[in-house]
Amino acid sequence: MQIYFGKYQLAFDYINKALKEDRYLEEGYFQKGMIYKYIGDTSLAISSYYTVTEINPKNATAWMELGLLHVYQHSEKSFLFLDRALEHGYDSAEVYFAKGWFKHQLGQWKNAAKYYEISTQSAPSIPASYYNLGFVNAKMGEFENALNLLNKGKYLFPEYAKFDTLIKDLNQFQQASPPSNP
Repeated sequence: MQIYFGKYQLAFDYINKALKEDRYLEEGYFQKGMIYKYIGDTSLAISSYYTVTEINPKNATAWMELGLLHVYQHSEKSFLFLDRALEHGYDSAEVYFAKGWFKHQLGQWKNAAKYYEISTQSAPSIPASYYNLGFVNAKMGEFENALNLLNKGKYLFPEYAKFDTLIKDLNQFQQASPPSNP
C-alpha cells in the first residue's frame, strides 16, 4: 500500500526485507518494477519485470508491463513481450491497443489502424481505441470513416470528452476543404 501513497522508500524497505526472506518472491519484484516505473527509472523497472518472468514465465501482467515499457522506448521488442502477455491470458483489447499505439507513434497509420480495430472488436471497452482508430483514419484521409468511428465511440462512451473535440475539428476541416474532383 505504501506505493499508492507515494512512500516509495518505505515500500522498498518492506519489499527488500521480504526478498531477504524469499529471494524468489515474485510479487516483491513486481512491486519494485511498479515503483521504478512510477519514479521514471525505466531500466530498473524492466530489470524487475524480467526477474518476475524468470521466476514465473506465465505472469501475463509482467509481460504486459515489459511490452508497455518497450512501446514507450519505441523498441521493436515490445511486440515480443506483448505477444507473451497474450499467450498467458492478458486482456487482448489492451494488448492490441498497445500494439496500435506503438505503430501510431511511428506514424504507421495503416498498421496502427489494424491493431486499434482488433482492440475495438476483441473487447469494446477502451474508449481510446475508438478515438485513436478515428484519429489514424483521419490521418489516412478517410474522413467519413473517421467520423463514423468517432461518433460510435462517442455513443458508447459519452463521458470521453475527447471525441467531441476531434469530431468538431474534422467537421471544420471538411467544411474548409474544397471538394475534390472525381
